Amino acid sequence: MGLGLPRAARAVAAGLVGTLLLTGCDFDGAYDLPLPGSPVDADEAFEVTADFADVLNVVPRSPVMVDDVTVGEVVDVERIGWHARVTLRVRDDVELPDNTVADIRQVSLLGEKYVALEAPAGAPVGRLEDGDRIELPSTGRNPEVEEVLGALSYLLSGGGVAHSEAGSTGDTAGGGGGDTPTTTKPTKKKKKKKKKPTSKQRKRE
Repeated sequence: MGLGLPRAARAVAAGLVGTLLLTGCDFDGAYDLPLPGSPVDADEAFEVTADFADVLNVVPRSPVMVDDVTVGEVVDVERIGWHARVTLRVRDDVELPDNTVADIRQVSLLGEKYVALEAPAGAPVGRLEDGDRIELPSTGRNPEVEEVLGALSYLLSGGGVAHSEAGSTGDTAGGGGGDTPTTTKPTKKKKKKKKKPTSKQRKRE
């Protein structure tokens, strides 16, 4: 009895080989393979792009969320000059204004990154549609955990604390920073008491 691959495994392998042959030189690694479990169907979605100054480690297949609900995924990330352009695929039933803002956030302290879409702080305008672009002024990212810990470490290691203590010590030594000058009270001169003349001095007078 010879060893061979099961029929289902051979079918999957044949499908992968066929995909590689059809894509040819355009194959871009595992991200180009049709993975199951995509949160959105390409036939029932629209695509928009968003420009970010820093995309951190956002990659294709990263989720796109609205109000903490997954409504799409990242399709592509490319470099445009000194910033990155991210292509987002969003479900057709999701309605967002044309001036939507996009932020890169983190699911948890050590969780994966995702792109959050939300309405702007001001009045919403129009509707976000296929082919629209979210420009750099309307995108951003949350601070990284490493950045927060680095700032906290700098503060606790004497960086910020030393400066604050030096400032408070200087204010105390200078009498409150020189706002209220110190004054000294003048000393009063004691008046000498006149001695009463004795009886002999009275007789002489």
